[in-house]
Amino acid sequence: MLLIKMLHCPNCGSTAQIRLVDFREVDENTMVKEYSCGCGSTKKMVYTLSKEFTVTKEGTFLHGRV
Repeated sequence: MLLIKMLHCPNCGSTAQIRLVDFREVDENTMVKEYSCGCGSTKKMVYTLSKEFTVTKEGTFLHGRV
């Protein structure tokens, strides 16, 4: 199941004007996404890998990569 969270502008509250302007992988455990709004506001999100697992077709969780 894929969950998508709507981003909203911290300045004007719009969800329609948010655009991804930059995506970088800093290292194998960290990535940075930067978003911009039509009003001129920007939002930077930093993701850090804290746990890694694989889900099989049957729904079983396996630790690490397969």
